[in-house]
Amino acid sequence: MSPQHATQNPQTESTVLPFPDRTHTDTVNTSSSPLTALRPAFRVAFHVPTTDNNGDRFSDGAFLALEAQLVAVAGGWYRSPDVDGEWRAPNRTVWREECRRYVVTVDENLFRRVASAIEAYVKEAFDQEATYLEVAPVLTSVF
Repeated sequence: MSPQHATQNPQTESTVLPFPDRTHTDTVNTSSSPLTALRPAFRVAFHVPTTDNNGDRFSDGAFLALEAQLVAVAGGWYRSPDVDGEWRAPNRTVWREECRRYVVTVDENLFRRVASAIEAYVKEAFDQEATYLEVAPVLTSVF
């Protein structure tokens, strides 16, 4: 948030937030803070290569269709900057590729279904043998 859009609220108080083996003191607005309504959820992050197995770039339309699918199954998405990585194939060949990294956050009761749907879609639409997925529990205030 830019400073010209930030506002100050004098109705704050000190709140102790528990962390493993220690506590941290932070100041939050307890009258309307979203932190008072945190709920368990899961973050599903995944990578989609920017090129196919022949080195040709996937079309913008392919990524727009993926993004529409993410809205349909997860309610929304966001994208991190592109990432580069290497991986070793079963034949021991090391491949390097550029990928788009997408992230969705879903209710804890939906993450398996959503992660499975994402994996199946990416494998089919982008002709992938495997899909790199990260699934992690998080606390969120938006749903």
